[in-house]
This record gives sequence, C-alpha cells and structure tokens, in this order.
Amino acid sequence: MVDVARGLLARSRAGGAEIPLPTDVVVAKEFAASAEADVKPVADVAADEMILDIGPDTAEKFAAALKGAGTVVWNGPVGVFEFDQFGEGTRTIAQAVARSPAFSIAGGGDTIAAIEKYGVGRISLTSRRPAAPSLNSSRARSCPPWKCSSSALRARKNGDGRPAIRCSRRRRSGARLR
Repeated sequence: MVDVARGLLARSRAGGAEIPLPTDVVVAKEFAASAEADVKPVADVAADEMILDIGPDTAEKFAAALKGAGTVVWNGPVGVFEFDQFGEGTRTIAQAVARSPAFSIAGGGDTIAAIEKYGVGRISLTSRRPAAPSLNSSRARSCPPWKCSSSALRARKNGDGRPAIRCSRRRRSGARLR
C-alpha cells in the first residue's frame, strides 16, 4: 500500500495537483470511549499508538482548502467521531463543508451520522448508499440507482440560495436518499 500511495502522490504532483495529507493527528493507545487523546505531529506517532483523528492544525488546513472549492464530495468522517475526544476533525470538516458555497455531496451512513451529530444542514445532496455519491455522480449527471436532472439543478435553489438537486428513484423525488 505504501508504494501505491507514493505512486499516487507522484502522479498528482506531476499533474499539478496536491493530495493534502495530515501534519498532526490525535492518537490513543486504545480504541475506547475512555481513551486518553493526545495531539502530536504525524512523525512523532509511536508504534503502540492508534491515529483516531486528524489534529487541529490539519483540520483547519483542510477546512481552509474547502473554502475555494466548487464541488465537495465527502465520503467518510476523518476520525472516530463517535468518541467526542476524536471527533473534532470531523466536526471541523462538516462545518467547513456547510459554510462553503460549493455544491456538496455527502455519502455513506457514517458521514450522514456525523452531519446529524454536529447539526450540519447545508449539504446539497446526501445519500446513505455506500459510495453512491462519490463513485457515480462524479462520472455522469444521470446514473443508477438515482438520476439527477440538470434542468432541476439549474432551476431550483435551497432556502440559502445554493443550488438544489432533485434526485429521483422509482419516480420519487427529493433531495435526500436513504
């Protein structure tokens, strides 16, 4: 996997793109709600520690990058948000996606659970179907198991002025798929 990751990083740099990586993380020695959290630079993570969230510097860096995005596809929390001491990274990302003027797609049950936990309501499209938004909507405007009407996308707006998308599955329409 390390070789694959290095290859992806090299290809992205060669193409003029950047894959943002964490610089600081939140670690613990056990996976438990009672685990003690410790923030440290990535290079200082010990062999007996688990990385359970991105650190505050990384979260702010990622949030800043979302400000200029035109489209955000979010498919998964960045930490073990179910444990409060490991949820700040996910909370920061969720709030940044909601504040962004970008068209945002959030997919997967854990992502939707995080959105609900942090009270984030300004996501353009959500789906509990695993990988549906990230794999399908990036390929085409219309794709199974749901179809998105481009005319509806241009014509409708959410109450906050951001584009809304009408999605249908078996002739039902709505902005939220489950």
